Amino acid sequence: MTIASIDDVPLINSGAIRWALRDGVRPVVETFSVTPAGATALRAVAPGPVTLRLDVGEDGRAVEFSELYIVGFPPGPNPHVEAVEVADRRWMWPSSHILRRFNMRRRIGSRRVTEPNLPSQLQPVTPELQYKRFSLLVPEAGFNGRWKGVRDAFQDVLQEVLQKEADAFGSRARIVIRDFPSEIPMENVVIDDDGASAINRLLAYFPEAAIFIAPSGDVVIYSKASGEDVAAVIQAGAEIVGSGHVEVVEDRFVRPRAVEVLFSREVEVRLDFRSDGTSTIVSVTGQDQIPGGPSGIDNDLLENVLPLPDYKLTIGGVEQIQGNWVAINTGLLNAWGAPPGASGAITAKDIRQDAIPFIDQYFSRIQRLGEVDTSANWPARIAALRQHYRRTFRIHENLMDRVIALKAERVGNVNFSTGQRAPAIAYGDWAVVVTPKYFFRDNLEDTRYTINHSSFAAGAFSIIRGTEPGAGAESTAGSKPMPASVSVVDQDQGIIQLDYVIDPYQVLQAVLPGNVENGPTGDIADARNKNVAFNGTTRSNLGRPIQLDDDYRLAVILTASPGAPNSGEQLQRVVVRPEQILGLLPASLRFNPADASGPPMSVRVGPGVETARIPWSDNLAAEIFSQFGLGGDPKPLENLVVNMDPASSVESGASLNRIALAEAARIYASHADRYRGQAAMRIRPGIEPGGSLSEVTFELDRFGVGTIQLSFPERFDPMNFFTLLDASTRSVVLQLATHQQ
Repeated sequence: MTIASIDDVPLINSGAIRWALRDGVRPVVETFSVTPAGATALRAVAPGPVTLRLDVGEDGRAVEFSELYIVGFPPGPNPHVEAVEVADRRWMWPSSHILRRFNMRRRIGSRRVTEPNLPSQLQPVTPELQYKRFSLLVPEAGFNGRWKGVRDAFQDVLQEVLQKEADAFGSRARIVIRDFPSEIPMENVVIDDDGASAINRLLAYFPEAAIFIAPSGDVVIYSKASGEDVAAVIQAGAEIVGSGHVEVVEDRFVRPRAVEVLFSREVEVRLDFRSDGTSTIVSVTGQDQIPGGPSGIDNDLLENVLPLPDYKLTIGGVEQIQGNWVAINTGLLNAWGAPPGASGAITAKDIRQDAIPFIDQYFSRIQRLGEVDTSANWPARIAALRQHYRRTFRIHENLMDRVIALKAERVGNVNFSTGQRAPAIAYGDWAVVVTPKYFFRDNLEDTRYTINHSSFAAGAFSIIRGTEPGAGAESTAGSKPMPASVSVVDQDQGIIQLDYVIDPYQVLQAVLPGNVENGPTGDIADARNKNVAFNGTTRSNLGRPIQLDDDYRLAVILTASPGAPNSGEQLQRVVVRPEQILGLLPASLRFNPADASGPPMSVRVGPGVETARIPWSDNLAAEIFSQFGLGGDPKPLENLVVNMDPASSVESGASLNRIALAEAARIYASHADRYRGQAAMRIRPGIEPGGSLSEVTFELDRFGVGTIQLSFPERFDPMNFFTLLDASTRSVVLQLATHQQ
């Protein structure tokens, strides 16, 4: 016979008396029947804490549940039987409120990242980060005093919740950590919730972690992957016939024989533009092919455009309206017709001459006469030409129809703590206009006021080989890039823009889009006879007009996300076999790789975690453009994905292989062989939740028979992806601040 009591007050066996050890933050609440005298005695000690005791008469054993609280006296079944409602200590957790901020970032300044081969004015600026001291575990220790991870934060929050109980009732619970998953770093985590929700939020970082209240009243944290459930089943003894059954269920038939992890691709593409040396100033298309590329793909994927300043205009038989992007070519210039005071349309030569600053050329006269011409807005037309000539470009529709998104950046990181990438870079022909400082600095004689530069080999359209910032194994540029920042103006129409930047020391006063022909020279030592300022002349020393060279070459390298082909072929695949991940799993979740006979499983990793980064390579142009469905089906590029290798540097991004292993391990953990079902055994102390055993219920039925019931869930929650990652990859994915910052 079993006798049940609360603080020596007997309970009436009018129905089943039960108490459960259950994981979670919700309290176990049960209602028991007592005599009126017993109810009076319990009111005297309420709310507690009190102890529930189940005595097993046959062998003198007893099961006790301490640190319980009386939370009410609801109506009994009749006037002669009263009821008492009892809960474990979790009933108080929602009564407290927790406010915590953990490892909050603060930008304390900025610094320039030194990128080899980049002009000084284009060196990326990245923020310097630190944690706000109030949000640290040990504020006076600075960065080293940060919260190391969620486990520390969880214990801190739990301690405060339990302290509220101690302050109210004098009962201080002990925290017992039987097993806890690997630590996960944390940043910018704000907890502003009631106690139960705060604990639950932090536990959500560890799906394999569980919490319950032990019979002693201790707060116990354990791991569902610990394997303790095996020992609990053995200790519980034989099942009672007809009360259910628990058994290890093998998942071999659904466990995937391989996991295919899919990543979005981010591909660097080279976009070219060149003038053809005639009066037409649009790029040549349909003649030259991408080096080594398939037929049908134009090398020149850019055309120089401007937003139409006219209210409406018919160009080549097509009516265009204000704001439409139109190519700067003879079609546009002829549609405009002759400007005021001129006999013919504007020519390419007129534009190249006007691009030279400080010289009062033809366009200035057009603007003045256009102010009184009511037939067209010539000042707006001239302003548009000056603003966009060789500065604003449209990507060819053959590529844009196959692109999801454009980014004016490279695939390499300059700061993994912020995710900042290296900037997109332009290579081409340009000229700089020097200031008198330039002459005074070196006492130069008979020197041009404009200095021409080019990223290209003489007479060729291939970029000079060498070292390039932000690139992968094979770099693209040896000569320095243009001093121009690249931006994406319109994602849908593929409009990009170059903004030329002068040097920070003002030795140069302007950057021109192209090489200068017939540039004038000056002599600081002979200031009486020669100019000492560029704006002091309109012609070269030989009397020839100063203008931009009609032969202009440009190559822009930026990043695009493929949208074609419209299938899974646009994704990067990493296939993981079962034997590759066994070392990442806890011992209780491991299995024989031969016992994985289910169909292969595909799982997608979103671009917010990481992408497959493919840098540009001239030698692999055809393979790269094939990723967009140009020139046939996508060709394998595993060897060119810079962050595929587990040993890849953080500058290349997080390792796809390591991410794939962690993702596959998470999936295989959910398919581990484990106990399932429910079963009842004879009551005995010492059986508690552990491993996948989520609930143990102790019950005394109305006939005085004591049993325990073991309950196993039907499914196992997947493990946290980040607990399975190595520390280096995890830092890159989470963009954690570093000590140097």
